[in-house]
Amino acid sequence: MAGLTRAYLKRTFATGRFPVLATVARDAAHLDADHTFRIGLDFLLDGIEVRISR
Repeated sequence: MAGLTRAYLKRTFATGRFPVLATVARDAAHLDADHTFRIGLDFLLDGIEVRISR
């Protein structure tokens, strides 16, 4: 994340107003790019499969 974005998110999450988003962002920061891509691709392909089967 760019420095300004990181600072903004830290301030936003520190308010406690978005606990789920803060947890997701924290956990996602530790995923490697290949793993993240595969997960996203799986979601996309699953969605296409559901759409086609209708």
